[in-house]
Amino acid sequence: MMGGSMLWMHGWGGLLSLVVYLAIVSGFVLLLVWAIKRITGSSNTTLPGAQSPRDIVQLRYARGEVTREQYQQILNDLD
Repeated sequence: MMGGSMLWMHGWGGLLSLVVYLAIVSGFVLLLVWAIKRITGSSNTTLPGAQSPRDIVQLRYARGEVTREQYQQILNDLD
């Protein structure tokens, strides 16, 4: 039987090696994610072509969906 009991057969050394192994794997994954972000230059979290909140409220104001007062209030809230 080699289930979870195998870990306890090695005592704390087996548990420690498991923790070290998970730390190493996690480190490699984080390093890979960091390298991909660095290479692609994607530092912001917005999608390409996404509009800023200011652009959206300007568009809504231009369409007549919000009044001048609402538009100014939204801009003040965004600042």
